[in-house]
Amino acid sequence: MAIPSSSRPVSTNAQAQAQAHAAAAYRAQQQQGQAPHPHQQQQLSPLTPTDRDLHSGNRNRLWLALKSGIDTEVDWALPLLVLASFDRHDAFIFERWVDPVLALAEWPNRWLDDLEREAAYHRLMKDAAAGTEVAERDALGAIPSWTRSPATELRASYSLQILRNSSFHERNIVSMYKADLGAFLSRFFDLPTEFLVEVATRAPEPFQHILIIFQSLYDRIPAFAAEPSAMRAVSQVLPALAMQTADVGVLLAVLPIMIRAFALPGTPPAPDGFLQHMLYYLTLNPPAPLLDYVLDLLAVLATVPTYARAILSDSSFPAYLKTLVMLLDHGARQENAMWNPSGPFRPMDVPNPASEVTLARDASRRRRAEREADKARMEAFGGNGVFREVADKPPVLPRPLVKELYAMSEPKRSISW
Repeated sequence: MAIPSSSRPVSTNAQAQAQAHAAAAYRAQQQQGQAPHPHQQQQLSPLTPTDRDLHSGNRNRLWLALKSGIDTEVDWALPLLVLASFDRHDAFIFERWVDPVLALAEWPNRWLDDLEREAAYHRLMKDAAAGTEVAERDALGAIPSWTRSPATELRASYSLQILRNSSFHERNIVSMYKADLGAFLSRFFDLPTEFLVEVATRAPEPFQHILIIFQSLYDRIPAFAAEPSAMRAVSQVLPALAMQTADVGVLLAVLPIMIRAFALPGTPPAPDGFLQHMLYYLTLNPPAPLLDYVLDLLAVLATVPTYARAILSDSSFPAYLKTLVMLLDHGARQENAMWNPSGPFRPMDVPNPASEVTLARDASRRRRAEREADKARMEAFGGNGVFREVADKPPVLPRPLVKELYAMSEPKRSISW
């Protein structure tokens, strides 16, 4: 059984802000008549920072802008760093700069401060003994949910996306562990489970970034996996989150962590009802990726005698066994299985509009439309159409014709060409 891995780095709506800044800078260069240096680094896309923008040292403009704390500077630097961590992830190494992880953790920590105050406010609202000394002390920092800052949450989402994209590099994950990023994860998973479900519903993007970062640290850093906070997260918080949430995206990020955790010796047992909840997924006909994760998790749990006895002694085990037999029988038949889920669970590929592949495909589609329009226009007047050379490669001319063209003078050469 193969342990599922995380998806590749992603790039989201940070490109919109970066595109606006890049377009403004490009117009300014055109007005000043500045041309790019001939030895300038070739960009993966027009918006990707170059090697000059990502130079090593403590005077990098992007990191200085992020550390300045000025709103306009931070909003300018974060989208560009998102693109750099996505397009240049092989060269985006934290060791090249001074305290980059601490600079990126600034806004997630501020967002977590707001979440802790909001969780304290909810706890006080539900606490019957609000006049106790503990409740009075917590009430000093409690704030309601409507006072949170959307700008702080957006910047925290960008910062967590940079950390997520960087966590797929082995050296970056070591730097993140040395910078004590596990303290932030420990504080985050110390929040009440009901409140974490609410956060996952209203802010799914930063929540899933945190889950992928936690999975990278848990899989590659044995010292982090042995910490009590990480053991508590995989044995109590994540199973409770998997039982209370109905978000397929959260489940697809939580279950791989639990498969890895329960495959390791020494992991504390799962809470009561978790095994029955995973068995119940078999009767719901879940999407194919979720079904694979559920079956892998049950296969890992079945190797432990305690869990195996719990599965066999469950009163609904005959129904689950019938479902498993139907799955095996379905796999034995010679037919085409439709693995793509229907409805809202069907994945959709969103290409990067600034990538070379997308730009080349759009250019090819535009040239094809021009050829068809020209041909239809010429055939309407009785001609054979126009056949313009608009391919990716220049036409190959005979050498005598090339010499003859070079010997001509303008405008005769252009007319003959």
